[in-house]
Amino acid sequence: MFKTIKSFLWNDNYVKKIILFGFIYRLILSLLYLSVTVYPMSNNFKFLTSILGNFAFEHYTGERTFGYPLFMAFCLNNNVAVMIAQFFIGILTWVFWYKTLKNIHFGSKSSFLITLFSGSFIHIFLYETAIMYETLILFFISWIFYLLSDGFLESKNKKTNWLMFVLVGYLTFIKPFFIFIPCLIYGFSVLKDFSFKKIFSHKVIVLLSGFLVYFGWSYVNKIHTGHFVSSTFFGLNTAQNCVHFAENTTDQYKELGQVYAYHREQTLRENKDVAMSIWYGRDEIKNVTGIDYFPDYSAYLGEYAKTTISLNKEQYIKQIITISWVNFWDNEIHWDYLSFPNKFSETFFKAIWKIQYPLLIAFKIIFLLLIPFHVFRFLKTRTITFELVVTSIIFTASVLQAVVTFGNNARFSFPFEYLMIFVVCMFIKEIRNKILKK
Repeated sequence: MFKTIKSFLWNDNYVKKIILFGFIYRLILSLLYLSVTVYPMSNNFKFLTSILGNFAFEHYTGERTFGYPLFMAFCLNNNVAVMIAQFFIGILTWVFWYKTLKNIHFGSKSSFLITLFSGSFIHIFLYETAIMYETLILFFISWIFYLLSDGFLESKNKKTNWLMFVLVGYLTFIKPFFIFIPCLIYGFSVLKDFSFKKIFSHKVIVLLSGFLVYFGWSYVNKIHTGHFVSSTFFGLNTAQNCVHFAENTTDQYKELGQVYAYHREQTLRENKDVAMSIWYGRDEIKNVTGIDYFPDYSAYLGEYAKTTISLNKEQYIKQIITISWVNFWDNEIHWDYLSFPNKFSETFFKAIWKIQYPLLIAFKIIFLLLIPFHVFRFLKTRTITFELVVTSIIFTASVLQAVVTFGNNARFSFPFEYLMIFVVCMFIKEIRNKILKK
């Protein structure tokens, strides 16, 4: 095992350079930032970590899974320790990127440069300094796609299957939204050189891993909260989709819808994030429902959302396509939560982001334009390529998040951004090679 790890990290001079550059890069930016970012969600994670530490599950109300709090517990629930651990994870993530690029036939130097370029975007560093699960999610997704680039779909190695079992399972444990990833990986493994017996191959454990975690944790929530859901935020998040037609509901939910609509208009007047309207009006809406226990309150909002969406299908679909899905392809940094030590540091980070933001958006737009190209190529050749797997998973993520969530949608695309850059680079390389052949 140790020989394998040593071989993976130390037998390539470019990997050594990546580790060195990764360390220096984070050290320099840390000296400029000198802070650990705590978001409102961070406090929720810290509370869950304390529940783990004290085994006080009577206080658990099912909002989040324990994937990230378990990681925080290993860091003794200390903010600085979590940040340092995330720095090391970030460097290992770069190594996986380099190895992935090598697997998809880039040269060592090109892989090295693309890795440094992809890792240089400052929102990646800022997530590493935050008590948020984005860095851990990015790490596991990078590991998963490294295995996919290394021939996982056609491999018959059972140890690799079990490794993927653990990775997709833990990824789902961090964020249940990713349940679709093991489903697609298993689907592509069956389609690759299809035969009926592949449906019952050993790779079925990858599919089972996601389902075991998702439904297993839903059962845990059923025991502790009375609701069979992966997160008791589900109903509230679904109700966020109703923000633009909140009052167009049935008589049963009329008062709730009116209060919701009032806070929507107030939020718009104050130039705040309209997606948070239901949060700003939480106390009044609770009074209307007469429900104080959060899991029951969220479940009630979920019923309201189902009814209201069914009455406003056209507006809901329009919102999915024109707002939620479009927002997935955006980038965001919540500057209000960042604590810069001085004006120079703040100006420096914002100036860098001013250059990087449009550059990353350009890569995303080109990637979007390449999706139909790779689908058409598959229909023509019936060949499952790495690019097809990547584009299918990312496009699925963009659609699913648009259906279930309204607001902060850009965070869903964050762990896939490096893959978008890789796919664009692969296309550029392909065009370049064709030109050189001619």
